[in-house]
Amino acid sequence: AEHIIIGLGGSATNDGGMGFLKAIGVQFLDSFGKELTGGVESLNTLLDINITSIDSRLKGVSFEIACDVDNPLIGPQGASVIFGSQKGADEKMINQLDNLLSHYSRIASSKLNNNLSMHPGAGAAGGIGYGFLAFLKADQKSGVQIILEKLNFEQHLLTTDLVITGEGRFDSQSLRGKAPMGVIDYARKHKCSIFVIAGSTENDEILENKYDIDKLFSIISNDLSFEQSIVNPHDSLMATARKAAQHYKKYYLNL
Repeated sequence: AEHIIIGLGGSATNDGGMGFLKAIGVQFLDSFGKELTGGVESLNTLLDINITSIDSRLKGVSFEIACDVDNPLIGPQGASVIFGSQKGADEKMINQLDNLLSHYSRIASSKLNNNLSMHPGAGAAGGIGYGFLAFLKADQKSGVQIILEKLNFEQHLLTTDLVITGEGRFDSQSLRGKAPMGVIDYARKHKCSIFVIAGSTENDEILENKYDIDKLFSIISNDLSFEQSIVNPHDSLMATARKAAQHYKKYYLNL
């Protein structure tokens, strides 16, 4: 292969890409020049990084990471703080992970002569984004942008009045480059009406006003609790879809 696209997201790791980098030959060394044998917890003893043993088959291969979040590796919006709790880390562990990745990125920045720990997307998939950006000089593109380009999405929008998108939960985190926002950006560009259907939503009016979303529809509502919605998810989704259709018919169809 001469060009490899790596899709990032939904990982269970939070190691800054250390695991996959070790697999391709990168050596993480302690003060004695010995290779670290543990996982992310061993990074507190990291002193040097050897990149001369990277698998020779990767020479001349270009990498592109498909990434739909813009979180950096470290800091208040970094991989550990934003996504750590989703992977089982408590507050103390989250702070430890962020400190470990901060130390790791300082060593890597010095060795690689770059400073990408705060680069948007470096925190994707527990920091695997950082590994590709810093060590393999990967290009970065929105995953949804890659898909929509392959689908000729913009061409379809030329004759489209209404675009419907959504995800499990639509909230402030959705705005950090996730797939629905990619769809919304294209739809807004072509002046389409935009509906979002989600399992649950947060701050509907704020999100609608800030991002020119015409209407947010949540399956979970005052009429339907979370527990009720999962008893029969198909019927719950269909009921919400009917509400969206009725709303469009009432307020948009004859404009």
